[in-house]
Amino acid sequence: MALNLLDKKNYKNLELLDWPKILERITSRTHFEKSKDILNSPFSAKNGDEIEFAYDSMDYLLRDLNTTTDIIHLHLQGIPRSKKYFYFIDALKKGKMANIKELNFTCLLLESYLNLKRSFGDWNKYPVDKIDPNRQKKLTIQFIKEWRSFVEPSGEIHYERHPLLAKIYNKLKKLEGSLRDKIGNIATTPLYSDSLQYSEHDIINDRYVLAVRSDSYNKNHGPIVAKSNSGLTLFVEPVILVALGNERMQLLAELDEVFTKITHEFSLLLIDMQYELEVIRDFTIDLDITYAKACYTRKMSFNRPKILKDFEMKIRDFFHPLIENPVKNDLDIFEEKDGVILSGPNTGGKTVTLKSIALAHVFTHFGLFIPAEYAELYPVKNIFFFSNDQQNLAEGLSSFSSEVKNYITLLKDLSPHEKSLIFIDEIFNSTSSEEGSALGIALLEEIHTLGESKVLISTHHQVFKSYFHDKGNYLSAHVGFNEETEGPTFKILMGSPGSSMALSIFGKLSEKFGMKGHIKERAMELIDNEKISYEGLLQDLTIKQSKLDSLLIENNSINLKLKAKAKSQEGLLKLEKEGLWESYNEKLQKLIDHADHTLKSEQVKGRKTFYKESSQLKQTMRELDPGKKEEHSPEFKSPTLSNIRPGDFYFSKLLKSQAEVLKVNERKKEVQIKSKNLTLWCPVETLGILKELHVREINVKIKREVLGKIELDCRGMRLEEFENAVERSLGELLTGDIPFLKIIHGHGEGILKKWIRNHLKNNPDFEGRPDDQNDGITRIDLKKVN
Repeated sequence: MALNLLDKKNYKNLELLDWPKILERITSRTHFEKSKDILNSPFSAKNGDEIEFAYDSMDYLLRDLNTTTDIIHLHLQGIPRSKKYFYFIDALKKGKMANIKELNFTCLLLESYLNLKRSFGDWNKYPVDKIDPNRQKKLTIQFIKEWRSFVEPSGEIHYERHPLLAKIYNKLKKLEGSLRDKIGNIATTPLYSDSLQYSEHDIINDRYVLAVRSDSYNKNHGPIVAKSNSGLTLFVEPVILVALGNERMQLLAELDEVFTKITHEFSLLLIDMQYELEVIRDFTIDLDITYAKACYTRKMSFNRPKILKDFEMKIRDFFHPLIENPVKNDLDIFEEKDGVILSGPNTGGKTVTLKSIALAHVFTHFGLFIPAEYAELYPVKNIFFFSNDQQNLAEGLSSFSSEVKNYITLLKDLSPHEKSLIFIDEIFNSTSSEEGSALGIALLEEIHTLGESKVLISTHHQVFKSYFHDKGNYLSAHVGFNEETEGPTFKILMGSPGSSMALSIFGKLSEKFGMKGHIKERAMELIDNEKISYEGLLQDLTIKQSKLDSLLIENNSINLKLKAKAKSQEGLLKLEKEGLWESYNEKLQKLIDHADHTLKSEQVKGRKTFYKESSQLKQTMRELDPGKKEEHSPEFKSPTLSNIRPGDFYFSKLLKSQAEVLKVNERKKEVQIKSKNLTLWCPVETLGILKELHVREINVKIKREVLGKIELDCRGMRLEEFENAVERSLGELLTGDIPFLKIIHGHGEGILKKWIRNHLKNNPDFEGRPDDQNDGITRIDLKKVN
């Protein structure tokens, strides 16, 4: 089994890195079901340019994520989430005719795309060059404008606004009004008044009916349209309404026929624009996915890595994203090193370290920033990961046999023309240490003859870690152990292998749980003295290094306190200096005021000389001001002399303001400029084009209309019209605009009643019940939260 994590056919192997849990946290931030499907799909390796492009697109959204969130929610939340609508766009290739919901979805998608252009028009993924402006204009005028002339964004249809539908619709409404009046009067006549279960009329199978008790029915009541489940109630259409009912059915059929023709014409237009719709659909999904990644990146404090051309890595403060309050570590593997041999006690963080580094590299190809404070990574396209238990029960292979098979497959997959990054957790841990060390050494030597690879390995094998430490082509590292807490520090210590600490940990845990230490002592008797001595030296080294780290942390803390104290003293000196300055400035200002008074009294001659000296004195005082902050000159580029024309405006470095060009002296390379009332000649290089950052102001206006009706008479409505009316009123109930909602849908087994009852079953926010035992009316309330 090949284990290259970036090979699509091996996508399932990403589970070794806890990939499903990470994906769950990202996909929860998407809006569309289609986005979730794409994020959960296999992905392949990317080159450096593709990675940088993806990172640039995410950086764009992260510049002001709060504003980005507001804009995306405003323009995407109203579009249906269901993936079926996105697949509908693909079905247009086969000539599929769209229904009302599909057409409205398409209109919402197009409106969102056009609105987002104002905010994301310069985003590197906005398809500005992929759509012909003329065809976009055609979509806007012939589809969006026409569709919105009679269909609301909610999907509510205003038949009266369409020229072809209005005439039929108005006739229908007039006829239905007449039917309601007549059936209301009929219900009060002697023939019906004593025979009815209840006085309200109903609409079943598009016929206006009255509910007659079965034991009181006679043929004079009219034809039976339907029966209740119990058979005790008959829904009867009065004889005098049959002709009007037939006329109504005819008008409904005509309305359906005209509406079908209209949707057919819209569908043909969309079929012609299928390419543009695909581009807009893909942009919308891409925005949704990139936004989800950006939100996860910001929440987890991930950072953008620097992509290298040389095969090496430098990572600072990396961590595993699924661990709360993780201990962060550093790792450098330069080009001349073949990898890292990581050793040390169990549960010390060796496996987590390998997974964290592997995830960082996988994230770059997935288009996600990495869990580290800073990183420099090479975009390696072959990443292999072997877990510490490679047993394959499906193939009947033991841990060792399966491990051997995987390594042989790895050797076949390696290529001299490609670079590979290989992670092996507990190499050959299912065999003896001597044999495991020998096989591990031979395996690594073979790996490096087949291509350029970096290998990161965790191990407990003494000979194995000592061999590569002495050879020097691998970095040695170990995880720390705190003797006082009798537990790991989870900190990686570079430069030497570490002890497994097995005997020490076993002995201390035995004492902790009340068992004598004879098992540990017997084990020490059985182990070769040289091995005990070696492990003892590594153990002492680990403990000493842990103590050294504690001292360094303590020294850093003392250093920070000293720096804080020094800053405090600097603040006191600054306050004292400012006090002296204020006193000095007050005295000098009195002198200047006296001089001004003398000048105005014409007691001093040489006005220009005096003003010059006074100005210089004030400038000196401003420079001595201790509260004055250093001013940074604005950045600008100088124009060329040949491009300067009288009447142009440039920024003058001398005047610190914008100035108009009056004349140009090409021989002296000087220009005459004017700013306010000051005119002077100055060199060309003192002019510049000021580069300013223009921040686009985004104004969002939301208009919300509230119907405010607590009773909705839906008898006679078509299903689509009924759905839209109910959804709108349920929204007002949910937002608290109305206290409850009564829906009059009629009795029997009509489609309106079925729809509302099923809808309420699937919606946890509402609870519905027949109103006062009247099954033709459903009362809906907000479900109470316990």
